[in-house]
Amino acid sequence: MVMVSPADSELIAGGSDERRRFMDVVISQYDKEYLDALIRYNKALTQRNTLLKSELPVEEELFLGLRKKSGISIQRFEDKFGLPLMEVYGQAIDDLEKDGLILVEKDCIRMSKKGLFLGDTVAEKFILEQK
Repeated sequence: MVMVSPADSELIAGGSDERRRFMDVVISQYDKEYLDALIRYNKALTQRNTLLKSELPVEEELFLGLRKKSGISIQRFEDKFGLPLMEVYGQAIDDLEKDGLILVEKDCIRMSKKGLFLGDTVAEKFILEQK
């Protein structure tokens, strides 16, 4: 015999999200490793969703920031969007730096003199990297 309280009816009638959330709570109470993994997963999922939802603001920040003489502050970008800039755009940044189009200095990424003349090429690399 299975006992079901009125509060548990949502687990039965509701969707799989309710059951998953319930199981996460129960398992997390006695398994610290599971809780840590769940926290990391939720953080990664939030970062992914932020990137997908804010595609234009991220691109605009990169385009406009790189056109400024001071460039983009890596820390400010990460604080603003909750995304690790070097993880998301690392390959594009490495390629552009190797081609001499951008300069990476401490917490700043900015266009080189050569990059300023080829700004569209720099911007295109970030668009292609993201999609």
